[in-house]
Amino acid sequence: MIILHISDIHYDKALLSEIKNRNYDVLCISGDLLAEPGCTPINVQINEIISILKKVKKPLFIASGNHDLDGKWLRKIKKAHLGGENEKIKNIKIGVVNFGCDDFSKFKKCDVLVTHVPPFGSKTAICSQSGNDLGDKILAKAIKKGQISPRYILCGHIHNPMTNYEIFEKINILNASCKAYDIDIQDFL
Repeated sequence: MIILHISDIHYDKALLSEIKNRNYDVLCISGDLLAEPGCTPINVQINEIISILKKVKKPLFIASGNHDLDGKWLRKIKKAHLGGENEKIKNIKIGVVNFGCDDFSKFKKCDVLVTHVPPFGSKTAICSQSGNDLGDKILAKAIKKGQISPRYILCGHIHNPMTNYEIFEKINILNASCKAYDIDIQDFL
């Protein structure tokens, strides 16, 4: 099963075009679909993004990010699996974590976790320019305590991480960081 993983789109038209131009079985977006309101008003961005995502014919999982306001506008995409939801696709359980989640208990049995922020302590959470770890401490704690143990975490948030991919606490972590990646998930399960 091929997952197209995208994060930190920030209303980038080229990155949005990857959604319709790539061949995949499942689309996972790790937040920050919206950009700052500068040149394009937020309502215009929201309407265009909703229009694009409503046309997706494949299963769609979207984690909200810190730029996505409260994320409620994503509910207009009826078929999308949003924060707090789990769904099994071809025997792979995918869970979606909203930005700011502080309870990971419902994701205990997930194979793939779609979230915006990588776990604290992972190189995918460390900004290569500043050296600061901007990862999610609550997520890292849930992993270290064994509350969750997905095989894969798909994330974003850090645009220039030390690395885009790492095995952290036996979990494959991919920070798409403003890009689109095809992942053959069977390779990891």
